[in-house]
Amino acid sequence: MIPNKHFGRALLALSAAALALFVLSFAHSSAVSIRIPLSDLSAASQVIAQGRVERIESAWTPDGIIESAVYLRVAEAPRGGIARGALIPVQIRGGTVDGLTMRSSEEAVFLTGEEVYLFLDGPANGGYQVVGGGQGKYIVAGGRAVNRETRLSLSLADFERGAQENVWPEDAAASLDATGAAAPDNYAFNNVKWFGPNPMEEPYLINVNTGDAGSSGGANAFVNAIVAGGNAWGNAGAAFRFTYGGGSSVTTTGYDGKNVVHWENMGQSQTLAEATWWFSERGNVDQIVEVDIRFNDYYTWDATGNPASNEQDLQSVATHELGHWLSLGHDTDANAIMYYSYPSGSLKRGLHSNDIAGIRAIYGASSTPVPPTPTRTPTPTRTRTPHPTFAPWEIKSRSYLPLLLK
Repeated sequence: MIPNKHFGRALLALSAAALALFVLSFAHSSAVSIRIPLSDLSAASQVIAQGRVERIESAWTPDGIIESAVYLRVAEAPRGGIARGALIPVQIRGGTVDGLTMRSSEEAVFLTGEEVYLFLDGPANGGYQVVGGGQGKYIVAGGRAVNRETRLSLSLADFERGAQENVWPEDAAASLDATGAAAPDNYAFNNVKWFGPNPMEEPYLINVNTGDAGSSGGANAFVNAIVAGGNAWGNAGAAFRFTYGGGSSVTTTGYDGKNVVHWENMGQSQTLAEATWWFSERGNVDQIVEVDIRFNDYYTWDATGNPASNEQDLQSVATHELGHWLSLGHDTDANAIMYYSYPSGSLKRGLHSNDIAGIRAIYGASSTPVPPTPTRTPTPTRTRTPHPTFAPWEIKSRSYLPLLLK
């Protein structure tokens, strides 16, 4: 969600202190997740490499997805046997084609010219894959490697030792969290938004294409749980509201003129749910034009309000993912809906003051609360960007570690 054109090579000159501020103020917007220990990331990685992002090549796939090859010029590879100076392709979901950008909350976001440390799997199907999505990418600056998702900060010496021996510092914990946690009005804005007097004027659709609905509240309860998540944001006192528009038969994420919530089996990938959005260039803040959410059908979902310890509360996760639709990123306060991690079997439905401050700052305050009753509105006609030539390479789905809420 971080537009490349606004940063470029400036990241390379960041000091350690500046890097901390950058990480806190520009959190990667992603799904809700369970934090992956560095030892687990390391164990799942065939390659751990440090290098510079030399270029990014993006293209459409036939199913309305933009995928990219991120070319990394390797400086060091403590694991994997890649030679210094080698140029390797890293495959990600998302990118920019002809002024239209797609971001997937499952994926790490890359900028041309930045220095990174990556946990990688592969190569397969023409390139490497980042293990653990955003948790598998560390920004390198000021002699340290920092993860934007978890706020973990390690010295480069500790990082290299961990990569070689799979021994990671016990105190690597989120050392940057303290600088932002519980601060007043602390929220993350992704620098894209809906514009107009009635932002996101078109409705969203829901396809309850999961077998869990039959045993955990029924299809209507599943719809109501997602709508309740939208209503929480609509009643936050901001000039924004979500409008539920009915059912859908769509079963995959794609740029198709519809804002759809559905289920897909994404495997035991650490990802509980994933928000995807497409936006076009518009000055300093870009314009969102379409969004999707997919819930991972590998996991068990509950809409009764009483999830078992191994079940995911649909309303809690939906509220978080819909926050990404607003363009809110991950918060550093564990009490916020937009905190990156969600514990299975728990209820976390109410907005925190940080969440409320975020939506009001992005869309302005409103004194008129949004009625909780869903309303159907017809989808307006929009001019769409045609799909350019498909990518010359194919990116297969990958499996990460067990549980991310992006």
